[in-house]
Amino acid sequence: MGNFIYKAGFQVVLSSHVVDRIIQCWIVGWWAARDPIARRTMLFYPLRDLHGFIIWCASYICKRSLWRDNNYELLKGWPIDVAAR
Repeated sequence: MGNFIYKAGFQVVLSSHVVDRIIQCWIVGWWAARDPIARRTMLFYPLRDLHGFIIWCASYICKRSLWRDNNYELLKGWPIDVAAR
């Protein structure tokens, strides 16, 4: 019984987030800014959030990063350092 309640609670939270993001897109994009594209693309906002979350999680996988032709590396003792080329 507890597992069913957990799954139902997750579905409620997930569906409420999707509906919330669609309503936010409509209110800000169409109602406030009068953007005609916002009405057609408001269903993509939850997918954009999911994509951003996946990218954010993936950013913790590697210690090295390339940004503007500079390699950066996370080291112990210092938060970030320019890596040797």
